[in-house]
Amino acid sequence: MQSVISVHHFQVAHCLKRCQLLNIQEAFRNFEKTSSQCNAFDYQPSRQMLEYVIVCVQGFIMLLKNLVNLCHESALHLKAKMEIGHFPSVVLILFSVVSRIWYVFVALCQSMYLEF
Repeated sequence: MQSVISVHHFQVAHCLKRCQLLNIQEAFRNFEKTSSQCNAFDYQPSRQMLEYVIVCVQGFIMLLKNLVNLCHESALHLKAKMEIGHFPSVVLILFSVVSRIWYVFVALCQSMYLEF
């Protein structure tokens, strides 16, 4: 079982955990809450707050890019395992999970690209 799960699979899981820990939604909520409370004539959110949101977005995009690449490498590794017939049922399940993660995040990247 251990030989089926490669380093790429652990890296995919670690990257997903880092995406969750980044908590980009909370950064947007804080920025939006501060922006909505501010009147245009009084003051706007600070530059540091805007820079923090931008850095969070850049970090999230880099994690997405890394995750898509890791899923691709993991799929290639699993395909090679499938071709030699090494634990076919486990490899098929792992391959389906990795391909679903890849599809969701590629679609997310494309929707973000179209939106901006």
